[in-house]
Amino acid sequence: MRYFEAHEAVYARRLESGVSGWDDGAYDAPALRDQVERWLAAAPVSTVKEGAKILELGCGTGALACMLSQRGFAVTGIDISASAIAFARGVAKDRGLQVQFDVAEACTWKDAMGGFDVVIDSHLLHCITLASERTQLLKNAAQRLGQGGEFWTETMVQGYGVGHMLAGARRMDADGRVWAKISDPAKCVDAILLNDTWWMPLRYLAPHAESLLAEFAAVGLQAIEWSVQPPATEGELADFRGRFRLE
Repeated sequence: MRYFEAHEAVYARRLESGVSGWDDGAYDAPALRDQVERWLAAAPVSTVKEGAKILELGCGTGALACMLSQRGFAVTGIDISASAIAFARGVAKDRGLQVQFDVAEACTWKDAMGGFDVVIDSHLLHCITLASERTQLLKNAAQRLGQGGEFWTETMVQGYGVGHMLAGARRMDADGRVWAKISDPAKCVDAILLNDTWWMPLRYLAPHAESLLAEFAAVGLQAIEWSVQPPATEGELADFRGRFRLE
């Protein structure tokens, strides 16, 4: 198993318990809803006109994708979790929405190259911890943008603390990768042995906004607007939010 495939077990467990998404909130109030509404209002009309093609990376159980479909956009959502995608397809069918949901690994996904008006990183980027895979993910996102298309992201950045992310059996290395202690290294091909303990990569916490901007610029994504939002609770991480256009 790759480290990011652990999301499937989390989704399966949460769905079985009656929770409809990664978070505990109402299905129709996904974490990115308000921010995406602001970006929709700020983007050029030519980019977000009715029927515009939107790709959501890390769509989970499909709440944001369904919301965008209801707004009249042509939406594709991908996620590594088969359980989450099955749930998303069920919601879309029940609501009469035409959303393309696919089980896929965003770093290597080869379908639907090019032509999207907007690509949304739906809290996926910080789940990709290895530098080479982050570069591939961002390259794939950029390649899927059509002329004038935009890339939108909200991802983790340090700046205000890392307390809750390092709670329990976790550690963070000098590059900002968070590792979780595991008992069976055979369950994760990315596990490493350190001081007689096995660790699995869990999250990447960008040291600061400039490091993220450099990652985006390296694949030709230039900032239109960006900001760092402080956490609502002391000791938690800040959020980096940004809109980008392919140069």
